[in-house]
Amino acid sequence: MWRAIASSVPYLTEALRQRELQYTKFLNGRTERVPRWKECTDLVTQSLSVAVGALYVRKYFPKGAKEKATEIISDIKAEFIDILKGVDWMDNVTRSHALEKANAMVPHVAYPDELLSDKEIEGVFEGLNLTSNTYLEVRLSLTRFAADSSYKKLNQPVKKNDWISVGRPAVINAFYSFLDNSMRTFRLIFAGRA
Repeated sequence: MWRAIASSVPYLTEALRQRELQYTKFLNGRTERVPRWKECTDLVTQSLSVAVGALYVRKYFPKGAKEKATEIISDIKAEFIDILKGVDWMDNVTRSHALEKANAMVPHVAYPDELLSDKEIEGVFEGLNLTSNTYLEVRLSLTRFAADSSYKKLNQPVKKNDWISVGRPAVINAFYSFLDNSMRTFRLIFAGRA
């Protein structure tokens, strides 16, 4: 019960938040808390990441940037495959498996095209109701919506390349994901802005 109450403290009044800060100062020496505006923007960015991503892409990605980035990633993949063909430290069986995996690698470049479709974005948030005026009620609605969305996926086939799970265009990063054998490149240098 205490954990449920403690996890709600950040969404309550200033007086209760101050009391929680005194407790954490005693417990672990933390003397400052995250400003309320930062908590709010983090909540929106995390809970509504698809909508935030759509706004970000529409505002900051120049036309043609994704196509250029896709071409670059395709060239990188082709070069990697060429390198694999020529390495002398792999035996033929290992090389064959490595080439098979490299050829099957899926690129996720910049952002999913669905982020440009209002209909797709609205579909993601169908059923979400944010009419409350209090931060706590909004937070609880977002938590309930996220849980309901997860429960709906139970007993459903896994979508390995679900655009919602790979669409984080504001992230500045590029990496290989072994979970789904994909190369993910998000904002990186492709947006033309830092």
